[in-house]
Amino acid sequence: MVPQPARALVVIGLLAACAGTNPRTGFAIRPEQADDERRCQAGSPPACGALGKMLTANRNANTDFERGMVLLEIACGQDDLPACTHLAGVYVRESHAKTSLARAHDLAARACTLRSGPACTQLGEVIWHEKGDPRTRAEAFQKGCDLGDAEGCELYAGARGGKEADAALAHACELGRLSSCHHLAAKRLRDPETRHEAAALMLRSCQRGYAQSCEAAAIWMAPLISPNADCARVAPLADRACGAQHRSACAVSDACKLAIPHEAGAALERLRAACDDDEALACLYWADAESARTQPPPDLERVVRAYDEACKIEGGPLAGVACPRLLAIKLARAQAASEAEPALSALRRSCDQSTGEACCELGEQYRIGKWVPADAGKAKELRLQACRLGCDRCCR
Repeated sequence: MVPQPARALVVIGLLAACAGTNPRTGFAIRPEQADDERRCQAGSPPACGALGKMLTANRNANTDFERGMVLLEIACGQDDLPACTHLAGVYVRESHAKTSLARAHDLAARACTLRSGPACTQLGEVIWHEKGDPRTRAEAFQKGCDLGDAEGCELYAGARGGKEADAALAHACELGRLSSCHHLAAKRLRDPETRHEAAALMLRSCQRGYAQSCEAAAIWMAPLISPNADCARVAPLADRACGAQHRSACAVSDACKLAIPHEAGAALERLRAACDDDEALACLYWADAESARTQPPPDLERVVRAYDEACKIEGGPLAGVACPRLLAIKLARAQAASEAEPALSALRRSCDQSTGEACCELGEQYRIGKWVPADAGKAKELRLQACRLGCDRCCR
């Protein structure tokens, strides 16, 4: 063990050497680095590590990258664990050769052994880059989580799945990692028994500044696609997420504005433009509004294309509305039973799979009686089924 005064001399000497290797930048530092610079020259490994971290944040003309690497090596060599962890990450980022990954592995493993949670998490990521054993990687994430690193908990959840994943996400959320709160809420929203609690958690994550949670909460209460549709509650959430450039949230925000006369025209035009840019939710809202227009008549070909774009998003509420509406247009345009039958079959399958919109449209076909025998009783039964499945238009 090197005595502390000797350590200070070593640090100061290396600092001077490092500055001398790059006369272009020398000791020119930004104001926010000045305090760390002074303390590092006085022999403080954490200050050297903090300064090294700033200098290695990225490679550009304003950053003395090599000097930062030397500072990190100095600090890590004196057991500053955050410096070791960051240095391992830099070696991963700069890993143009196996030797860089090997060095990253050694640094992260050493700091992890000294019970640094972030270092254990970093070790798991290094193992991933090395294409190492998935079980060893998961164990490193788990150790990081056990030592209080929220990112390690989230990565462990991704590596494990099941109840262990839920527990890890819950722990990361308790540690303040908003992305983990979001992922946990998203999983629990799928279960009716935990849905109310999950929605509250999603809203809290949104209120704490996680825009993706704002978008998810907005979609959960969005018009047309949600049985919980409520524009009064959803609009502020959608606006917040839209401000963070989440396009689906922008579509929800504009869908709510369609009910406001002085905003409807501009909102409809934004939805059309977003649909042209392949935003599926915007396509649904634009197609729904356009198809309801009477003067001038709607652009039906464009409506079909928009519904078709939204229908491509399989396995969710968006397709559950868009696909039946697309099938309804095909039935309305069919000229023969042979043209109508594929659409009818698709509606029956979708209704059997508990898609409310499909049951509602199938009920409409039995009411009309064009491609199936008219049957008021069957039509009513299907409409009631659709209503129970959350299709609001069949509840009226």
